Amino acid sequence: MILIEGDRVALVGDGAFIVIPDGARIIDAGDKTVMPGMIDAHVHIHTLGGPVDNYALAQLKNPKLC
Repeated sequence: MILIEGDRVALVGDGAFIVIPDGARIIDAGDKTVMPGMIDAHVHIHTLGGPVDNYALAQLKNPKLC
């Protein structure tokens, strides 16, 4: 069971130990995969940020790029 309060996950665990607040909306997602918000963890902070086919080659041609 996942208890969400506002826009935050408040509790996660066995439904036997979580008290459902009065008036709560219950969504049965038992046949779904539930995930928290995703973040982009694949970032190349050393690249130019633009379309460069071969960053290493571009850097050799112009060392000021780094």
